[in-house]
Amino acid sequence: MNLSTNLKYLTLLFIILLGMFTSACHNQEAITELPGQLIEREQLKQVLTDIHQAESLAADLLLKKDTTYQLLTKDQYYQEVFKKHQISAEDFRKSYDHYARNTKKFQQLYEELIKDMKLQEKKLQKKAKEANKKVETKVDSVKKDKIKKK
Repeated sequence: MNLSTNLKYLTLLFIILLGMFTSACHNQEAITELPGQLIEREQLKQVLTDIHQAESLAADLLLKKDTTYQLLTKDQYYQEVFKKHQISAEDFRKSYDHYARNTKKFQQLYEELIKDMKLQEKKLQKKAKEANKKVETKVDSVKKDKIKKK
């Protein structure tokens, strides 16, 4: 082979490698884009919140050995969450896998999720305190009425 032929092969090899590299970079960009069947980020965060709450409920009922609600399995809780959000288990799995590929963004999603759940917990605790105060007020009122009647 002469120098001209080698140069042609090297040029062809360079073009092929450049094409493969460009294609790989393009595919990497496609991973960060949201494919058609995936759940939007905010909805996924809501689904994950519901799933974690369902898992917590299931674990709590198991610890309490509450046989009334033990009929539901973890999968059944998941199915109820999917039904609530009108998605399939497959849609959830694909979306979860897609978002998990970018660990930094996925970590941010979970940090937001934890922040939202803590805020929700504070709101529920506040409501519980208010409800307890109302009950205590009614109990005190009933006690006073009993004392007056004696």
